[in-house]
Amino acid sequence: MYLKLKFLIIPLSIFVLTADINAQNWFPAKNNTDINGYISDLPLMTFRTDSTTIGFLNIVHGRLNTAWYPLSGLTAAAAGRAELFTGSNLQSLVLPGPNLNLLGQDVGYASITNAWPSALYGNVDRAYVSFSNNAFVISGGRQRINWSTNLVWNPNDWFNAYNYFDFDYEERPGTDGLRTTYYFGPVSSMEIALKASRHLDERTYALMYHSNYSGVDYQLQGGIFGQDAALGVSWAGQILGGGFRGEGSGYLPVLNNSGGFSAQDSAIFVVALSGDYTFPSSLYWLTEAIYNGFGSRSQLNQSPIRAQNISAKMLTPVKYLVYTSLSYSFTDLIDGTLAVMYPIAQNSFFAGPTITISASQNVELLILGQFFSGAEGSLFEQTANIFGGRLRYSF
Repeated sequence: MYLKLKFLIIPLSIFVLTADINAQNWFPAKNNTDINGYISDLPLMTFRTDSTTIGFLNIVHGRLNTAWYPLSGLTAAAAGRAELFTGSNLQSLVLPGPNLNLLGQDVGYASITNAWPSALYGNVDRAYVSFSNNAFVISGGRQRINWSTNLVWNPNDWFNAYNYFDFDYEERPGTDGLRTTYYFGPVSSMEIALKASRHLDERTYALMYHSNYSGVDYQLQGGIFGQDAALGVSWAGQILGGGFRGEGSGYLPVLNNSGGFSAQDSAIFVVALSGDYTFPSSLYWLTEAIYNGFGSRSQLNQSPIRAQNISAKMLTPVKYLVYTSLSYSFTDLIDGTLAVMYPIAQNSFFAGPTITISASQNVELLILGQFFSGAEGSLFEQTANIFGGRLRYSF
């Protein structure tokens, strides 16, 4: 025991003596820390097109982002969020974030809890350390590894895909992993990323090369995605004054459940194309289409689309899905958007109007709706409509 303590005390003493010399330079202070975040309140009305029942839900959402820069090139960052859900129909409603239909029931004689149930949910989605030295960057921990180019569906987001309908989570999820990037120049780089997981089918090991040719950004990526060998390509450029982007990945099963090599079946592809254009009137148009080789052409027996587990291989349960939106700035402080989504060959659609009002530099009001309609077995059949507003204060 004494020997173990000695080996701990000696390096600790050296660290303390060394650190004390420059303590004022690296100790957390205003000049080497960054703290920001927001607090928002989101009251919602929920209803289904096949029912006359109306539910009410309120979400208080707080987020805190912190970063510390103790030495030149070294960053330690952590961020997380907490959400307080309250509502009359909380037990049966599933929204982005926690699976709220698993909440416990009131066991008392008088069902007081169920009169206005509540749930507090929180998670840490960023916790990493990053070191950069000229053209070299390495970071490890919970972070966002973003290899995508599109704005709605990202087949090349192998590490932390996100759900488009989770409108109250703009930061998007992170992943536990290690990333190393080397920059060859202003527009060229190579990146290696590893995603850790206890489960074989959730691990990712990949290499990505990014560059530019004749004004078009492009990237090539390859690696192991779960139990598949995966290849991906994406680009972002302009045609006739408008943006034109695309990305796609192909997957071929090569590993069995024990991690051994076992090539089988044939490759399956997920591809998404995107175009956008800003008119002289400031009207902005965006459209995207996705083909998912893992999707289904037939009827679906599924949970509400907000509650689905999203991955780069299953961004949508259907094979073909089209999105389009129009955005317009009515004034410098008021913006509006109308988005529509339609699964081809299905009697189903989604419409999402939003209005954003910048009340002040730190206060924003969002008025939004998500309306779904679909025949039995269609993509949007099981998803409830929502309408409400979000008031957010940022600091």
